[in-house]
Amino acid sequence: MKIVYLANIRLPSEKGQTLQTMKMIDALAGCGVFIELVVPFRFNKTMKHIKDIYSYYNIKNKDKIKITTLYLPDFMPFRGLLGHWAFRMNYWFFARFASLYALLTHSDIIYSREWRVLMFLRNYKKNLIFELHDFREKDIWGYRAVSKSCLKIITITRALKDRLTSCGIDEKKIEVLPDAVDLDEVRIKADKKEARERVNLPLDEKLVVYTGHLYEWKGIDVMIDAWKYLQDNNIKLILAGGMEEDIRRIKMHIFSEGIKNVLIVGFVPYNLIPYYLKSADFLILSANKKYEIAEKYTSPLKLFQYLASRVPVIAPKTSAMLEVLNETTAYLFDADSPESLADVVRQAFVDLDKNQDKIKKMIEKGYEIAKQNTWKKRAQKVLKSIRSK
Repeated sequence: MKIVYLANIRLPSEKGQTLQTMKMIDALAGCGVFIELVVPFRFNKTMKHIKDIYSYYNIKNKDKIKITTLYLPDFMPFRGLLGHWAFRMNYWFFARFASLYALLTHSDIIYSREWRVLMFLRNYKKNLIFELHDFREKDIWGYRAVSKSCLKIITITRALKDRLTSCGIDEKKIEVLPDAVDLDEVRIKADKKEARERVNLPLDEKLVVYTGHLYEWKGIDVMIDAWKYLQDNNIKLILAGGMEEDIRRIKMHIFSEGIKNVLIVGFVPYNLIPYYLKSADFLILSANKKYEIAEKYTSPLKLFQYLASRVPVIAPKTSAMLEVLNETTAYLFDADSPESLADVVRQAFVDLDKNQDKIKKMIEKGYEIAKQNTWKKRAQKVLKSIRSK
């Protein structure tokens, strides 16, 4: 079987979509499928030093993966002049030329997270797989149109499936598959002390670690505000990740509120993430419930990395998180309440000192969730659903 995967991504990139795409195609290739990944050329100054993409993303099945780069106009350098049109024009060019490439290339399956790409193919191909990670009301017509030519639609949460079916899309076509994790990547030999030494974190402090982007919808501001109530608890928050503009915004927030005990590390190379995970006393996620993606639709890659790392997790009580977690697998707080988060952090450290049995049970139950959500198992489910058609 050959799958042509059309992805409007920068490669390499700091963003989660690129990581998710690379892990998914690697897992599909590991199941014996030949993958051709089609991407646009996009210059990334932050990661220009990376020469071997396969090594950077720890791709294990590169002999079954071909990366085809389309050299298209890139309008992002003119974003200051063009505004949001720069992104739209990039997207249109990729959608048009990637779909044309797919039409002229033999494939058994055409797979994409971009409905606009599949829109150009829907009248010519009936072997489409559409994977959806967010829902936008203005795009309902596009989801409906593309769905008619899809063998399968993959959603990462039940809420996304429910929303699609409410729009009249055939429920039988939709399969819910959360994001996943590579257990081997997260499993490192270093203990907590060695991991902290590896990434230059304090050896003798209580650490709560967040890895990933600092977008507003991820609720980082709630996390920061919670630390106003933890100033006397000698607990440090580590933020590992983020784009430059988001880091500037968060630093201004911290400065204006006079918050201490927050360390912003900035962008972290992919191979160092497991050391940040292992460095933590607790790993944390947050969410801004004003955004539907945060409340209902997200399935964070980091969540499964956290659970696989065997470090206890602190997470918001959103419907998206509660599809995966409960109070036996993570410490849960009210998503929009810094006070609730602060209370949960305090209680977590009390349990770390006085209730190790609770922590151990939580870790083991969380690890079981991670074992059920590996990239290999996800790819196998995708292929099974395709072959059953």
